[in-house]
Amino acid sequence: MGKMIVLVKKGDGVITWDPKNASETNTAREAFHALRDAGLTPFKIGENNQGEQILNEFDPEAREVIFSPPLNGG
Repeated sequence: MGKMIVLVKKGDGVITWDPKNASETNTAREAFHALRDAGLTPFKIGENNQGEQILNEFDPEAREVIFSPPLNGG
């Protein structure tokens, strides 16, 4: 089971999918691209709980993806 966590000011959102279920995977893929295109940055959490930035493509086998809003510098 895969999970996307969306960190936003209004509260965190969660999207889950089963990579064996084509409909759920397609819905998650569409959400991934919509969130990325809206300016959020996706990070895939790996086996060792280390974050790895994902630049373009949805990975249906990812166990966890976290979307973060852009960081503001000062």
